[in-house]
Amino acid sequence: MSVKKISEAILGVGVDDTTIDLFESQYPVPTGVSYNSYVIRDEKTAVLDTVDARATDPWLENLAEALNGTQPDYLIVSHMEPDHGANIAKLAARYPAMQVVGNAKTFQYMEQFFGADAVAKERRVVVKDGESLSLGSHTLTFVFAPMVHWPEVMVSYESTEKVLFSADGFGRFGAVAKFDEHADWASEARRYFLNIVGKYGPQVQALLKKAAALDIQTICPLHGPVLTGDLSNGQLRVRVAKTERVTLIFRNFTASSSTSAPIYLVSADKCVIELADGSVNRLADAKTYVFSDPTETKPNACLYAGCDLKIKGKGSLIVEGNYNNGIGCKNDLEISNGQITVSAPNNILKGNNSVTVTGGKLVLSGGEDAIKSDEEIKEGKGYILISEDAVIDITCSDDALQAPKSVTVEATARLTVSCGNLVNCPGVYNIADGAVTMK
Repeated sequence: MSVKKISEAILGVGVDDTTIDLFESQYPVPTGVSYNSYVIRDEKTAVLDTVDARATDPWLENLAEALNGTQPDYLIVSHMEPDHGANIAKLAARYPAMQVVGNAKTFQYMEQFFGADAVAKERRVVVKDGESLSLGSHTLTFVFAPMVHWPEVMVSYESTEKVLFSADGFGRFGAVAKFDEHADWASEARRYFLNIVGKYGPQVQALLKKAAALDIQTICPLHGPVLTGDLSNGQLRVRVAKTERVTLIFRNFTASSSTSAPIYLVSADKCVIELADGSVNRLADAKTYVFSDPTETKPNACLYAGCDLKIKGKGSLIVEGNYNNGIGCKNDLEISNGQITVSAPNNILKGNNSVTVTGGKLVLSGGEDAIKSDEEIKEGKGYILISEDAVIDITCSDDALQAPKSVTVEATARLTVSCGNLVNCPGVYNIADGAVTMK
């Protein structure tokens, strides 16, 4: 691996190791592993992490090329584990004016590894969680991530280019340069996660919650390829215990699939999708789904949940359903906010048990039925409720609102509708005067 240009200011100077058989002496790595390190060039120059002692010489060559004769002002230490911190003392000795940035625990570990004199105390920049360091036009904010997967770990967020330097998070086994062209990223990333950080589930969740508040466009991990771009042909799949709740925060998220649904929430107690303020998020599915088992019928919507689903937030969501339904939910579907545009050939919104819309501005078009619930047996289910400040524009060929037990549109809601039939409900329906305008 030679110097990799991530942007005009950010360079990757990591090294591939294709001679290693067992990572950490226990995990087989038939395609090797990468030790990643980065340089940010600005008014001040920062090096982010070093590499394993196995890769010292090629790393120093890459680093010299990236520095191009300049002296680094800072070494940012995200993680003290030897595959990332082995060359801290060597780099500090080579560049005696360079300051070393870490947290209090970082320097405790550093003294244990290299001795108290390897980095003199006057060269140490001890940061706290949430503190920032300006390099000029680039600013790094440090976010502590204890036990992901060592106590001293921290990640760095560069706000100008919206880059997360994620330490061991989002890593993957496998050398980058030699194997990436045809690599199966997901399987090696999954194996890496389960073996390296997966045992620290609560700590990983805590870091993900912190990361969700950041506008991230690029992720630079310490192992594996740099991650950027959209989910242009794939599927985000969530499968957790049916007693657990999951929150997904969409921040300018785009996903599509040429074979299925881009979002498949397989199992959970409830999933909440939060549309980040001001964000524009887009989903598009395939016209024909490919199922591994011919008897499978799910997913059957561009955004499909096999659990309760709630959509909220002050962003927008555009769902282009091409196969069957637009947004589909096996249980209760609730929308409380957001600007949501959905098109689909069959049902535009479908919650098997119920559909509740209490807010937001929705534009629903193209389907046979616009909003549908079809549960006839379960007590207290099989209803549609549109209330509070919901604003919905509907264009469909058949039923605008279809449910077996009850349909309610309260006076505070506003619906503008073009359809074959406004309500299809054998049970009880109550449409408040003035709530619906026919187009």
